[in-house]
Amino acid sequence: MKVRYLLVSMVIIVLLFTLQAYQTVGNDQVNIAGGEVNWRGLAENAWEYFQPAKGVDATTGLHCSCIDWPYFTDWDLGLYIQTIIDAEKLGILNRDGVWGADARLEKVLTFLEGRELTVDGLPCWWYESRTGRRWGDGSPHVADSGKLLVALQNLKLCRPDLAGRINYVVYEKTNYTSMWKAVDKMAGSTGIYQYYVASGFAGFWPERFSSVAEAILNNIVLAPKVETYGVELPVSKISCDPLFHSVFELKPEARLQELGMQVYLAHEARYNATGEYVAFSEGNTDLNDPSYAYEWVVLPDGRTWVIKNHMGSDVQMAEIIYFKVAVGFLATYNTEFAQKIVEYLMSHISKPTSGYMDGVDENGRLVTRVTDKTNGLIISAARYAIENSVFSAFPWQNSDLTVTPTVPTPSPSPTSTPNPEATPAPVLTKQLTIELMSPSNREQWTAGTIRSIKWNTNGGTDPLTITLEYSTIGIDGPWIAIATGIPNNGSLAWKTPNTTATVYIRAFITDSANPPQTASTISSVEITGANAEFQLVLIPAMLIPAIAMLTVLFKRRRTKGNSVSRFSKAPVNPHVKSESLKRF
Repeated sequence: MKVRYLLVSMVIIVLLFTLQAYQTVGNDQVNIAGGEVNWRGLAENAWEYFQPAKGVDATTGLHCSCIDWPYFTDWDLGLYIQTIIDAEKLGILNRDGVWGADARLEKVLTFLEGRELTVDGLPCWWYESRTGRRWGDGSPHVADSGKLLVALQNLKLCRPDLAGRINYVVYEKTNYTSMWKAVDKMAGSTGIYQYYVASGFAGFWPERFSSVAEAILNNIVLAPKVETYGVELPVSKISCDPLFHSVFELKPEARLQELGMQVYLAHEARYNATGEYVAFSEGNTDLNDPSYAYEWVVLPDGRTWVIKNHMGSDVQMAEIIYFKVAVGFLATYNTEFAQKIVEYLMSHISKPTSGYMDGVDENGRLVTRVTDKTNGLIISAARYAIENSVFSAFPWQNSDLTVTPTVPTPSPSPTSTPNPEATPAPVLTKQLTIELMSPSNREQWTAGTIRSIKWNTNGGTDPLTITLEYSTIGIDGPWIAIATGIPNNGSLAWKTPNTTATVYIRAFITDSANPPQTASTISSVEITGANAEFQLVLIPAMLIPAIAMLTVLFKRRRTKGNSVSRFSKAPVNPHVKSESLKRF
């Protein structure tokens, strides 16, 4: 009898320890152990959309923009090409086979090589996936072409063997030069869509459009700021769809990453202030008017959290929490807020059989449309998350999928022969200094949260560059890089390390003088509330001895019962309406 009591006590202790260990995992961050498996499973569910006879026509191999809406634009086609690239990288799509990556790309390229164009040699607005023929009227849109060009450039980088066919489609088959003036005019824009589109054209005409994309990004980051829920955003035109496409598909860019962080922080700050989840994007609404909506985080007039219809007019409607944006936040920042919003949406939407539906509005109404844009972006997010297994504020992606324009090297300008007798007067430059404003010494920050490192500078020769580092050992290091060679914009969002310790932050500044001046400063911060690192995969192993002891105790007792049935609710496959998409 005593042995039995002892065994029961041991079982209880093991169970209690197991439960306690389970509770310590992921309070602030998704458990990285097994994270790759979870992300790949999410991508596999989204990939169901792109299966033949679902979101892809089984005869032509061309996909549709929405289940039961067999039409697509060049934006959609670019998304499909990028999704094929990402799915193969994830290992959820084989290269060979009837519906492998090679076969799918062959169908798409064959279509592009022979498709009907307008009288001006431009792509038609809509094509029918069942036939590959032009559908309806409407003028081609430069945004759609920019998206397709981004995908084709990424395809060239991943599959050099297809470069000849891609170049034929871009340089010979299609008259993209008639869109050049429209792209040139984007140089004065502060819109993230314009940056993404100009980057697509820069991939094929870098000498003309690389400077346009650069100018747009500079316009955005240097624009005046507007504050929303305590977070500063540039007075520009920002929505999350083109922002995530830029981060996931273009060449890594520190200014873009910082912009993305500020947009994320605005979402989290709004949730902290209101208790309402928000994930601003664009997409179908499941409403008659508007049937398609654009949720802008910030606009050039300084307004924030504005919804517009396809004609560009403000609309009053319940905000939609778009699933693709929530997943994008989780892939890039992996915070507690991002995890919670994904879990909230997954608890409401149906189990995907043909891909994930678009989302849920703030009143709990399901937006049941199942679209290529939602599922394609989820797959890109999964690829990005896995390639950047250490989730940090700046998780640079692998370079083999990025658009890297080849900018011609300019010929050196002739220089005058210096006069040996003329000694230039020295230029007096004010001494360069830098001061960390946040964190202040001994300030307390919580582990695994997003905080802003802020600094002030004085003196030196512009432009100035900043390097930020931290150490958990002491003021003598060793130092771990936070960001290197970034512009002097006064602040940087940083995800604090998951540790309980005094962390030292060092800011190092360099100017452009010859020789350059340098300066540095150090501040400290107390990091508290770190999560215990515990592998969930060990929990089943910990239960084994408990189960074994219970089996010994009760091996003579047998019970009978019915098995638990499993069921899932299939999503609705509604018809989607055609709308003119006003992204600019």
